[in-house]
Amino acid sequence: MASSPVPVAQQISLSLSVEKNAIAPATSASASRLERDLKTIREYVDPIVAPAELPIPIHRRLPPFNICITRPFARKVESVHRLLDRALVDIVERWYTDDQAGFPSRMPLEAHEEDLLQWINTQSSNDDVGKRTIPRFGDRYGMWRTDFLIEKGSEAEAKICEINARIPYNGFFVAGLHEESTRLLGGGKLGFEIPNQYEATKKTIRSCFDETKCLYHIRKMWPGVDSRIFTRDYEQVTGQDVIHVEPSALQVEQDEASPTGWAVYFTPQDSQGQRHKIEQCTIELFQEELREIDPRILRQLATCCVNDFRNILLLHDKRILGIVQQELPSLVERKVLDTAEAQVLRNGIAETIIPGSDAMKTLLEESSQDPLQRHKYIVKPVRGAACNGIRLGNQLNQEEWITLLERSTSHALRPSEDAYVVQKLVDHLWCDIVRHEVQSSPEAEKFHLIGSCHMVNSKLLVFGPWRIGHTVHVGLSKEGMGIVMSCVLRPEDLETMDGRKEE
Repeated sequence: MASSPVPVAQQISLSLSVEKNAIAPATSASASRLERDLKTIREYVDPIVAPAELPIPIHRRLPPFNICITRPFARKVESVHRLLDRALVDIVERWYTDDQAGFPSRMPLEAHEEDLLQWINTQSSNDDVGKRTIPRFGDRYGMWRTDFLIEKGSEAEAKICEINARIPYNGFFVAGLHEESTRLLGGGKLGFEIPNQYEATKKTIRSCFDETKCLYHIRKMWPGVDSRIFTRDYEQVTGQDVIHVEPSALQVEQDEASPTGWAVYFTPQDSQGQRHKIEQCTIELFQEELREIDPRILRQLATCCVNDFRNILLLHDKRILGIVQQELPSLVERKVLDTAEAQVLRNGIAETIIPGSDAMKTLLEESSQDPLQRHKYIVKPVRGAACNGIRLGNQLNQEEWITLLERSTSHALRPSEDAYVVQKLVDHLWCDIVRHEVQSSPEAEKFHLIGSCHMVNSKLLVFGPWRIGHTVHVGLSKEGMGIVMSCVLRPEDLETMDGRKEE
């Protein structure tokens, strides 16, 4: 009798797997094991996050289970992300210099955003490195994180569906803490290799900064989660302060010693008038918050901000994946990618149609002739986050669908013009998932997986948090009851227990 194919990803109980010397699906773990392993996770994580005073208790969404992925699938995911990084660096560095590509007209931004990025381009494009006040994008962009889905088929494919680059560290530390806590359950044993090294990851992130200086963290609307854990780590390791500043508290003044002629200052309320000169910072701001900040302040922050504004304004825009797909022939022609690499990258990105494109016009024509066409797509605001504003095509009636497409074919819309991308729906690989604190005993539900990967300055690739989706992403609030998991690599020589049978 032929053996069942090995799933590229499944939720497992590490403690039971190590105990039974087999792959143990989470569904085979008993209620007492779930409770015991959850206690182990929380006893490790809670003391670490308590000083960070997380405003969103995301650490309570860490289950006593991991996602186990095959090594070939992990290699495939890494390959797609390395190629995407290479493509993004090339595209961003050509954004304002390649007139033939015409990126600003294909993916228009708001006027104040264009002004900022054009100024950054003038400051980073000098052939003399010593005369650049801002590094080239490929030399220092900070960090971004993808979300990817798993498409079922004879060979499962990772399909990158968006890039998150507005908030630095987003998921780094939560996933890292889950990785470290599950070592206590068997991670790293019997070939259940943890693909990330948490301490090395933290060191790489700290190395983005001058660790002899304090760090200014600029935010207002976003309360911060991973950044609060990072703050504690940076302060403990470097002995330097991390100072949180709201944008309204920043002042800009002329400074003859500055390469730009300006400097940004912050005056703490309890400093008796003593000012702090901001020499390095990170930013956790929504794009709309940038509109309220003095352009001179934004320019100066661009010179010392580790998460680059090109990341925030270009990569954290769902249109960028459509731009990458459009640019694949050019990337091959210019030898950024070879033909095989371009095909790997094409297969690894969810088909993304952007406003004003020929593909959007084609979709309008096809949809006008076939009312069921909309059922194959999902619609996303170009600057949305946390699934806000996302609608499945089958949630729209035909009139609404055609109206949306007609608007999107009229011209290349700016974000403020209620702009959406249209993505081809992925035929998900559905998995048996056990959510802690939902049932009194472990019981499987069907969800698809949302994986993620972090990239830091083209050097470090890290598997990020794994979440679950049904229609869209299941929220991580107490009401949503979503979960956040880390992954381990599947040993190649272990058999799988029957997940239908409890231990």
